[in-house]
Amino acid sequence: MTSLGTSQGPATPDTCDKGAQPIAAVVFDLDGVLVNSFAVMRQAFTTAYAEVVGDGEPPFEEYERHLGRYFPDIMRIMGLPLRWAP
Repeated sequence: MTSLGTSQGPATPDTCDKGAQPIAAVVFDLDGVLVNSFAVMRQAFTTAYAEVVGDGEPPFEEYERHLGRYFPDIMRIMGLPLRWAP
């Protein structure tokens, strides 16, 4: 498998393997199925909570209950208007 980048930066036409196959797909793992990103998600939620709400313990358990759900469904379950969605 050909590397798409190096520690020196992203791959460029000069640094790429000329015989490499073109990229056929890119996979995004947004809910931890392929990579265990739980600790990073927890830290991101804690940081966002502190910036938006301020002091207090972030309700991570509430956040965790909705992992993997479609965002409009989360808004509906929580009784929040869809117009508040980003």
